[in-house]
Amino acid sequence: MRSDPTSCERVADELAAAAGGTGVLAPSVRRHVDRCLRCQAVAAQHRKLARALHDLAGDELPAPPGLEDDVLLALDELDRAGVLDHLRHHRAAYLGGLAAGVASVAGAIVLARSRRAVGRVA
Repeated sequence: MRSDPTSCERVADELAAAAGGTGVLAPSVRRHVDRCLRCQAVAAQHRKLARALHDLAGDELPAPPGLEDDVLLALDELDRAGVLDHLRHHRAAYLGGLAAGVASVAGAIVLARSRRAVGRVA
């Protein structure tokens, strides 16, 4: 059955929320997914990513030696240059960008791990 791209785009966010455990699919969305192979594949990918991220939750990566000192020195330099005053006024935007960066790194780690796992199975 052909999928309707408009409907698929409409349900994309709901599929992601449901896979992450923060949402429940509405009956109309569930009916669409039941008939749409494209959305079934997207839902499966979201569930797989959610499981992989959950599995990573217990992993602790040690910070490289000297990282804390480097960060504190860089913050001191930024404070002397007056950059931190600017950052304080735009805190929400920078925190959003930081969160997106962290999510990107986590996604890259998940993809790398899943590719290694697939290589071992094959």
